[in-house]
Amino acid sequence: MRGWIIYTDGANLLKPERYEIERLVAVAKEENIELEVYAPDQFDLLVTREDEKSILIDGKPVPLPDFVMPRMGAGTTYFALAIIRHLERLGVYCVNGAHAIETVKDKLYAQQILAKQICRHRPPCWLSSR
Repeated sequence: MRGWIIYTDGANLLKPERYEIERLVAVAKEENIELEVYAPDQFDLLVTREDEKSILIDGKPVPLPDFVMPRMGAGTTYFALAIIRHLERLGVYCVNGAHAIETVKDKLYAQQILAKQICRHRPPCWLSSR
């Protein structure tokens, strides 16, 4: 099984405080999962009819992974979301999809979604006061 972590800084720039990424890579190795870490700026996206070789990393076509784990946090850029959307459309399983990442980046929108869900499961306020 092959997977990618899309991380803000990429594998070459892993910082000591990013223990989480190092730990994920170590556990994957123990489980015989090939896990590679890439930064969004290493990607080039090509929109083609075939879609098979439509992702380049460091300028070279690469086989698609079985899954992707985006780990960019609040610094997720428009291009990073485009990479995730592209992978989703190619059928790659994304642990956190582009829509979910985009939603949680907008705290007001996330609160509105949560409030709407709570309202669906409670009686209207005017009924509960009786």
